[in-house]
Amino acid sequence: MRPDSGTTAQTMQPAAVPESSTAPEDSAAPEDSPVPAADDIPEESAAPEESAAPEEGTTPEDSAGPEGSPAPAADDIPEESTAPEESAAPEESAAPEESAAPEKSPAPAADGIPETTAAPRYPDDPDAPEAIDFDTIRLTCKEAYAWLYGPGAGINYPVMQTGNNDYYLTHLADGTRNKAGALFIDWRNGQTLQDRNTIIYGHNMKNGTMFGQLARYRDAEYCRDNPFMYLYIPGHRFRLDVVAAADTTDLSDYYDLPMRWKEWNALLLQAMGKTAFDFGIPVNGTDHFVTLSTCGNEYQGERWIVICRVDDPEGILQEPPD
Repeated sequence: MRPDSGTTAQTMQPAAVPESSTAPEDSAAPEDSPVPAADDIPEESAAPEESAAPEEGTTPEDSAGPEGSPAPAADDIPEESTAPEESAAPEESAAPEESAAPEKSPAPAADGIPETTAAPRYPDDPDAPEAIDFDTIRLTCKEAYAWLYGPGAGINYPVMQTGNNDYYLTHLADGTRNKAGALFIDWRNGQTLQDRNTIIYGHNMKNGTMFGQLARYRDAEYCRDNPFMYLYIPGHRFRLDVVAAADTTDLSDYYDLPMRWKEWNALLLQAMGKTAFDFGIPVNGTDHFVTLSTCGNEYQGERWIVICRVDDPEGILQEPPD
């Protein structure tokens, strides 16, 4: 998929990951992990206190995307904190004209779908690469499944997947033990985005790394200026158009997999009703979604989710099973 702006194709080729010094065994995960404690998810190991910050130099520099991923700082890693103050987003990510949007999503139509006739086609980010060199990344990040790029939210990381939802809570993408963890996809999801909903987890880091800036989607102006991100899998780039951002809990139905359209549509409408900005993105039963999930800051078990529709103008993805 090429950017609408017609920029020259780029392919990110990260340098080899330097060997990271193994962090002490006690530099474990934050106390409240971003993974739900649902019955059908393997029981997670108890997470240690959040006070211990990872040692400097433990984040692999090679895992950087187009501009380089922000590395967790050694002195302000603890999770469960208010997201950083909002800063002005790049002008190229601005939503189409007719900027003043209602604070709430439109009321659902009779069939349950928001009354929006056509999806706005936002201009692509000219700085976003067209491809990611997974062969190079996997030399050191062997379980890299995808790459998530959302510069407005400070997101520029590999997305991992293994046979459980525990390991990458306490390990970096290169396998180094570190409480900052890594972004990772739910073990129940496939690796081709063919599921109706693909869930990506990440820690809510105090220094704004990982998913530490997702809470900025609470602000309507920020939503307007940052309406999409990019997700790369080997051979393809997909734009993720944000449709909703809302609070939920670790036991909510948003974490059920697989999900039939009727149930998922009801959850989407619920989340849209809580969203600070009307993104104007119509959804239907043939769409695929990616949900970004992290911990909230208000109470134990709170989760903050940003739900995105996968923009697939070339029809690469098959209709999700129902």
